[in-house]
Amino acid sequence: MAYITKGMNFILKNIYGGYETFGGMANASIVYYPPFGITIDHFRVALYDVKIYFDIKVNKIKGKFRQYDAANNLLSETSIEVTRGSSVTIPASEGVDYVELFITYYETYNSSSITRDIGVDVLGSGIGSEVIRIATEDSANNETSSVRLTSYKVITLAKAFEIVQVIGEQPTRVFSITTTNTNLYIKQWAIEITGLSGSADPNVDRVYLQLLDVGDNVLASVDVGVAVGNIAFLDHNTATAKIRVYLSTTKRLIVTCRVHELVNIAYGVP
Repeated sequence: MAYITKGMNFILKNIYGGYETFGGMANASIVYYPPFGITIDHFRVALYDVKIYFDIKVNKIKGKFRQYDAANNLLSETSIEVTRGSSVTIPASEGVDYVELFITYYETYNSSSITRDIGVDVLGSGIGSEVIRIATEDSANNETSSVRLTSYKVITLAKAFEIVQVIGEQPTRVFSITTTNTNLYIKQWAIEITGLSGSADPNVDRVYLQLLDVGDNVLASVDVGVAVGNIAFLDHNTATAKIRVYLSTTKRLIVTCRVHELVNIAYGVP
């Protein structure tokens, strides 16, 4: 039975209360090429009940499991959710050459009663535990190959977590971030509309997410229509010093937004 081990970077909140869970958006792709000549009846994705940093564990992942042929054609896509200490199986598609686990949601958990103040913009070394495994198995559930993802680095948010509200009469919110230690590990930012008071037209009313430098120059910008559940992504710029959230509307709206920081899970991994 063949397997490979790779490190993976994980993102954490800056402060965890005792037994607290914290979840957020992810945009992480793990691609695995099984070796030739093995038996593949199905794939298994496992999330282990292990610590990645202090008493913090990965509590849940959600996403898509995709299977491709050798010409990069998508054969199948399956929505999956794996909770800590469990696994899911996905039947192998005919002609599958490689697979992708695309994680869209990621949740962590403080397994201790102790409040853990890790700090903002902290880059630390993970414990090295195996956290996620993607395995091929035969019809008797015997593993025939796998890739095993271990906790390599942990990155805390570049800003203490908060929910942002932008209101029609006062439509702009700007907050500073610190990325001295973790700048290169940040992959993207995302804006998610999580609440709305008032009647909005998503084709007209927009929320902007903008990255600013120290002189308030706009480095990058993206906008999304005002409707609960709408999401927009923006690639990180290492000159970013501030985040601006701006509501463009002529109406009396209160829009609740969540700004997500997304980490490059493979950056710096040897």
